[in-house]
Order: sequence, then C-alpha cells, then structure tokens
Amino acid sequence: MARLLYIKANPKANDQSLTFTLSDFFIKQYQLSHPNDTVEVLDLYQTIMPIMDCERLALYNQGKETEIRHLAEQFKSFDKCVIAAPVWNHSFPAMLKIYLDNIVYRHVTFGYQDGKVAGLCSDMKVMYISTSGQPYSGNRSFLNHHVSQVEAVLSLVGITDVDSITLWGRNSFNEDQLKQQICLLQNQMVQKAKQF
Repeated sequence: MARLLYIKANPKANDQSLTFTLSDFFIKQYQLSHPNDTVEVLDLYQTIMPIMDCERLALYNQGKETEIRHLAEQFKSFDKCVIAAPVWNHSFPAMLKIYLDNIVYRHVTFGYQDGKVAGLCSDMKVMYISTSGQPYSGNRSFLNHHVSQVEAVLSLVGITDVDSITLWGRNSFNEDQLKQQICLLQNQMVQKAKQF
C-alpha cells in the first residue's frame, strides 16, 4: 500500500479550475487503479505556509527550527506526489514556490555526501499537472520553463521520477476544441494513472 500526497496550488474552486478538472480526474483514475493506496490532499491556499524569515533561519542554522522541518518530514513520508498548479506569469503560484522551498530541508530531504548535495527522497515519484491560458510554443517556447523549474527543485531532494500532464494555450481553443483536448488528455491520464 502506497501513500500519495495531492498538492493543490490554486485559489480557485475545483469547478472553476481547468487544472483541477484534470488533476481531480487523474486522482480518481489513480484511486480506481490503486484501491489500497491512500490519498491525502494538501490545499496550499487553505494552509498557513511558514516562510524562512530571519528568526526561522537562525533556528534552522542551530538545528532547532521545527515548523518548516515538519512540512519536509511530512512530504518525505509519502511514496508519491501529484502537484496541480496553473501557469501564472510564466511560472506557478507563489504558494507552490514557498512549499517547495520548505521541503528542501537539510538533514531531512537532503544532505551532503563528499561535499555535494545528496537528495534523500529518491524513492518518491511525482506527477505535475498544469494548464495555461497562453501557448508555450513557437516564438514563446523560451518561456516554457514551468515543468523544468519544478523538476529542478525536486532534483535537490533526489526526486528524478517526475512526469507531467500539461494543457498549454487553452485560450487559443474554441469550446469544442478545448473539450477535444481535455478528452485526449483524459485518455492519456487513464494509462498514466495505472502506471503511477
């Protein structure tokens, strides 16, 4: 039995978010394929996220900081993680950045080996689900660093098994085209959920 953490990084309600339409579908398919696994939801917009300010940094350097450490320990306790976040300003919502900063925690999710950073979460796998209003291809392709930015942070804690489900440029589709794109993605998600 595996434990999956479902991170939701969007202040919109489920029925108003295309990202959550896709991620909720994926979670449902996952639960159908893995009925003995447990899923825990972490809504970053319903959670007070601590920030590494001066006081916490001093405690961290003394090995006494506990609030952020708890988040890192919680993250590390899961076998799998699904992150659902829309594209905002060519990136993802700030709450997700704060969370990712919090889980990169010395002696919990990473350490040092031979003077180099060594991740301590190498057995975990992550699925990143995201949508955008604007396309990220052609002359805008240089702005497409949303997935790679998440992968880069996760690599610090040793996670290299990262897959993604994305729908870029929803505003360029009419209603029928968008439904068709969603249907195509959902067909892929059925298979990805089985393998995840």
